[in-house]
Amino acid sequence: MSDTGRHAPRVGGDSEEPPPAALDAADAAAVLARRQGELIERELDVLQEAGGAVSCRAGCAACCRQLVVVSPLEALAIERHVRSADRAQRRRWEEAHARHSRALSRRPSLIRRLQAFRAALGYLSPPEGDALEREYRAAQLPCPFLEKERCTIYPARPFACREHYVVTPPELCATDPDSVRMPPTRFEFRAIAGQVGEQVLGLEDRLVPLFDAVAYAATQQSAANRAAPLVLVTRVMEAALARVMAWRQRLMG
Repeated sequence: MSDTGRHAPRVGGDSEEPPPAALDAADAAAVLARRQGELIERELDVLQEAGGAVSCRAGCAACCRQLVVVSPLEALAIERHVRSADRAQRRRWEEAHARHSRALSRRPSLIRRLQAFRAALGYLSPPEGDALEREYRAAQLPCPFLEKERCTIYPARPFACREHYVVTPPELCATDPDSVRMPPTRFEFRAIAGQVGEQVLGLEDRLVPLFDAVAYAATQQSAANRAAPLVLVTRVMEAALARVMAWRQRLMG
């Protein structure tokens, strides 16, 4: 599904604190985010050295009106971030989710496609997935976590959002998304997170729409409290990343 949502040209790991020896889902997501950030920074350095630059800027949020999906690991990390926010912010998120739900309710065709997505645990056929993405993008529904064109869960944002950069004029993201060009910052960490969650923490193998993430995580609290050694999380992450890097090498020739 869509890999979207970026608001700053440079982002590495969101915390410099060393990870604990035993990791729950949110801790594991932070370890993956740090590793992902290192890889992205390397690609952006290469881009800059070649005279290129990303065009993403704070406040350009066309990407936040596409369908973003997350792994269970990410959903649990987002839910923890939401739970830690102050009451006023949580209330704004609740109101934004309610507006999103009302907007969806006026689009029965899109609701049916989302129901099929959930029933398939997120694994639709390519034609079905493409149709869902196109219809969702056409609806122009802002992410419920978007306020004044800025991400309010930025430290816990999805891996797909972290990987999304463009080098074409930012207005094309809204007016002509098919012409948008991206640097090679896709490292498929959503898929890596899915493998880490399933193999290390026993989480489900599924994809969750970002706007469902908090509600989904609330049904998975026993899983949220599971913990695994840092060394095991790292081992599974690096094994999955090695497969992604081999895939990237084949694509790039």
